[in-house]
Amino acid sequence: AFGNVTLRNARLNKTRLSTRSGRDVGLIAFTMWMGAIREPFADAVDTFRSADGMIIDLRGNPGGLMGMIVRFSGQFMNDKTPLGEMRSRSTREPLKFDANPQLATTDGRRVTPFAGPLAILVDDQTASTSEIFAGAMQSAGRARVFGRQTMGQALPASTKTLPNGDVLLHVVGDFVTPDGRSLEGRGVVPDEVVPVSIATLASGRD
Repeated sequence: AFGNVTLRNARLNKTRLSTRSGRDVGLIAFTMWMGAIREPFADAVDTFRSADGMIIDLRGNPGGLMGMIVRFSGQFMNDKTPLGEMRSRSTREPLKFDANPQLATTDGRRVTPFAGPLAILVDDQTASTSEIFAGAMQSAGRARVFGRQTMGQALPASTKTLPNGDVLLHVVGDFVTPDGRSLEGRGVVPDEVVPVSIATLASGRD
């Protein structure tokens, strides 16, 4: 459990795929941005470090801990690339988020961040931290985004327990991507829009 969020299982799946041209691609999908995902994500990236490309599937991912984007982006960036900033009324200067290059594996081996092609999959259920990560990586030119426009529910929020026991969820800031885009109410617009139809759903193919 996290704060006032009910108990949920954070899960990560990794799959090795082969393209029609025979290229080796790693697919990583996880359910939410929680601390339990940090090491499994790093291990999954390491599994596919020699692949021709990687895909991060954020479809249906509702978000979670925003600060995790600095380490996750650092799996794919060699320098402290700006990811965006959070502006709030409580601070004069915005809180800046930069990629934190991950130069070692979880078992201590020296590595370099994955430099191959990176795709991020999103849909209309992709929200919050997932939108922020996708939008930041897209703005930085490090990843191409595929799928459907995201939810547009990206404002960082906190909770406060009221005297009657109710919990108030309230916004504490606004996140802006490196190119000046606010994702709230707009979401991330994919580089390649992939619509879903009854026919594609009925076929059982992803």
